[in-house]
Amino acid sequence: MIIGTPSDWTNGASELLRQFLGSTVGQQFLAHLAVGRPSLLDNFDLTGNALRSQQVVGYEKCLNAILTLAEPVPDKKEQTSAETYPDLDDDKAWPGQAS
Repeated sequence: MIIGTPSDWTNGASELLRQFLGSTVGQQFLAHLAVGRPSLLDNFDLTGNALRSQQVVGYEKCLNAILTLAEPVPDKKEQTSAETYPDLDDDKAWPGQAS
């Protein structure tokens, strides 16, 4: 069951996940996930190996996403170009321009 959206993730949620992953149960959880990783090479079938390599990549991305969610959430305020650069038509705002 999925509750919420990715944009609902907060620093509080990250902290709770960090606490969980640092606990004994969290460490066991990560160990079970690592053991459940798809096998890369089962036989000498090139097509099968290519498909399994994509499964491994997807599995590793999923594990990475879980660990990344434990990091603090960056500030969502994004600077707009108006906040970053002065008005192009305002010569006084740009260094080295004549008044």
